[in-house]
Amino acid sequence: MKEALKDPLNTKFILVSDSCITIVSFDIFYNEVMKDKKSRINIHRNNNPERYDNITNPSFPKNEFTKHSGSGLILNRKHAELIVSQLDTYRKDWKNVTVPDEHYFGNILRVLDSDFNSSVSLNKTTFDIWSKDYLDTTKINNDDIITDSYINIKKISNNAIDELRDKNFILARKIDSNTEIDIHYICG
Repeated sequence: MKEALKDPLNTKFILVSDSCITIVSFDIFYNEVMKDKKSRINIHRNNNPERYDNITNPSFPKNEFTKHSGSGLILNRKHAELIVSQLDTYRKDWKNVTVPDEHYFGNILRVLDSDFNSSVSLNKTTFDIWSKDYLDTTKINNDDIITDSYINIKKISNNAIDELRDKNFILARKIDSNTEIDIHYICG
């Protein structure tokens, strides 16, 4: 983020993992990300509260601790600047937190930005799977998304891509180089 902030034309900053891909065309992706000035942080209240105990000198009470999706997190310029400007202040306090990318940004921005609630969209941008049962709750046909024992996506049909797009996802996670996916369909 520090490097990206050097370019004044950069207004949005997206955190993705190496297993994330876009599932929409570039134009749709760009227009969706740039449609407003808000950051997008998909916050879940009080998930993994035991991780809070690993924060040294927390700057907020435990009952306000939140979790959010780490991949697909989109920060606006203001939030990226706040995170970078305070990184050294908070880094040492968060060094023992398990999976800090699922907690740090949302929790720290709530502390630093008094306008946080109106400057953040809670929409989830990234589709990911953490259990086999999750496919049933998303109402996506189990034949359209096939996973391995680690819940990595091994095959995803064009029908599933359409369903994910209809649910406003623009990224999919847990895709690797062996995943069966029609790249031409995504780009088209």
